[in-house]
Amino acid sequence: MIKLANELDKYRTPIALNQCEYILLRRYPETHGLIQACQERGIIFQSYSSLGVGRLSGKYTTENPPPRTYRFAAYDMKDIEPVQEALQHIGRARSKSMAAVALNYNMCKGAVPTVALKSPQQAESKVEALGWRLTENEVMTLHRVSLEGKATVLW
Repeated sequence: MIKLANELDKYRTPIALNQCEYILLRRYPETHGLIQACQERGIIFQSYSSLGVGRLSGKYTTENPPPRTYRFAAYDMKDIEPVQEALQHIGRARSKSMAAVALNYNMCKGAVPTVALKSPQQAESKVEALGWRLTENEVMTLHRVSLEGKATVLW
């Protein structure tokens, strides 16, 4: 992205947006400086798969795993239970859904999350992410259980 941005600068053509997978299960764009590079250049960093295809919304559990054809299917649900538990704990304390906490985390990190809306209930849980921010302690709690991930994990 930096190479492309520098090349486009020669033609006075800025990059406005960089969309990348970013989630508590794949923090690579944050840990390797992509989000910061976007911020330094005034490029909007937009995250997709912000809820891990339902894994961070509470929709799936170890007892009710997602279909194997879904992205992140290689992550065993037992491996992400600590992330789900932390989201649930913070959500209860704030009277917010797991999805709202996960999306708020992305926003705290400077990402503009994209989400799918398939029902009014999904819309409500996602709107809950607006108008507040996680505390530094809550972010650190989520960091301790998060995964860095280096690439999109497919089945």
